[in-house]
Amino acid sequence: MTEVEEATVGYGLDLRGDCFVKETDGDFDTYLVYESPSYADIHDLFPWVGAVERESHSLLYVFVLEYEVEWPDIVFRNLTWSLYSHGTVHDSDRECVCHGRTTSDGTWEATGNTADEPYLACSRCDGHGTVSSPGGRWALYALL
Repeated sequence: MTEVEEATVGYGLDLRGDCFVKETDGDFDTYLVYESPSYADIHDLFPWVGAVERESHSLLYVFVLEYEVEWPDIVFRNLTWSLYSHGTVHDSDRECVCHGRTTSDGTWEATGNTADEPYLACSRCDGHGTVSSPGGRWALYALL
């Protein structure tokens, strides 16, 4: 898996049909971006961002796989975004959604129950039953 795919799966964005986007600019070597239409969407995916005082409909979650980062204003999609909050998130593992069981006719039935076996051919966890969420620095940006 690429760095972008690993982070996308590790934070469950793929389950919603979303993904991180890999970007670079003069201030960062590489950063991953998730653009959100609402605070609720950001908070559901990344609860550690905390409460946002204003309900912005233009938020940008930026994730950098490094621990020493300065947070300048950034330009993304020709718009200037300003830092709203930032912090650190550590590596963690979470259960994959592939758990299930083989039915009587030999097909796989996904249950999502972690007491069941993981699907051995799962493309998310390679059949191990867990996915890793990479650690790094995160920032929440609002559209200026």
